Amino acid sequence: MKVIMGLFLSLLTFSVSSHQDLSYLYQEHSPRHFPGWMSELDNNTRLRDINIPGTHNSASLYGGHIVITQKMSIEEQLLAGVRFLDIRLRQTENVLAVHHGPVFQRQMFGDILHQVGRFLYSYPTETVLIRIRNEYRGKNNSEPFCDTFARYFSNYYPLFWQGSEENPTISQLRGKIVILENFARKTNQKFGLPYGSFSIQDKWKMDSNWSLYSKWSAIKQQLIKANQDAQSTDHRGVINYLSASVGSFPYFVASGHSSPETDSQRLWTGFISSQGDFYPDFPRVDCWGDWCAIVFEGTNILTQEYLANNDLNYVGIIAADFPGPDLIETIIRLNFP
Repeated sequence: MKVIMGLFLSLLTFSVSSHQDLSYLYQEHSPRHFPGWMSELDNNTRLRDINIPGTHNSASLYGGHIVITQKMSIEEQLLAGVRFLDIRLRQTENVLAVHHGPVFQRQMFGDILHQVGRFLYSYPTETVLIRIRNEYRGKNNSEPFCDTFARYFSNYYPLFWQGSEENPTISQLRGKIVILENFARKTNQKFGLPYGSFSIQDKWKMDSNWSLYSKWSAIKQQLIKANQDAQSTDHRGVINYLSASVGSFPYFVASGHSSPETDSQRLWTGFISSQGDFYPDFPRVDCWGDWCAIVFEGTNILTQEYLANNDLNYVGIIAADFPGPDLIETIIRLNFP
């Protein structure tokens, strides 16, 4: 494998131009909406058989580039076609605040429920899955997290699916929120479905930008596994996170860009290659004969291209940071071959 990195590259100049692919969107409003796409699903379709666009850390809009994972509000995400939300809640004085780690996201859980409730009132054919995670350490509480959550569940009772099946049909879920429980609860409490009952890929920690290909490999393997497992009548359902951070910004993981804008430049890996076996799924640009610069590609774009170019029937829930309409629409259309 002919790969050269380092000082030799200073002899060559690569001008990586701006790049826009609407699988990644760093904007507050989507240019395309899919508010009622679930109306086309057969009523007997089971939840764990549906391909669902989702967002990771869905309400994390504040706190700088290492914390921000979305630009669209919850209401805009739902209009754009998202049907899986990842909501992180910190229990403070027996109420639930939306957090990303220690960073308060300027909303309470009630605000989230109001937005989702308004959407479902307008589009009663839809259902919204909400993963609830007990985020960060609580403060000044006199009861466990699950009891505080139970009060919200009781106060907004008509909004929630109340069934006992592990794989309900969409007809049972229309107009309802399905809670995916990712917190400790008492044995006599049931709020929805266990989050851990799904097969989950969430390789969220990257050491540096150069861990991006490893993250993409984990995503791709989950896509392949989901499609294979769907042949079994008792498959668990799949959640596949396109997101990661720590050693990289969430926007970089999603886009491969040097800055967060939708049409920003791709970032160069620092490698050139004359063969396709090194970072084979990353783009080659600014070629000089057989030699090309290898640039990073974001997980949103890589996933959308993989879905569009391979004969897949089932991928489950795909949760992304900054998802654009091309990614969302591609996932939705897998339900209607």
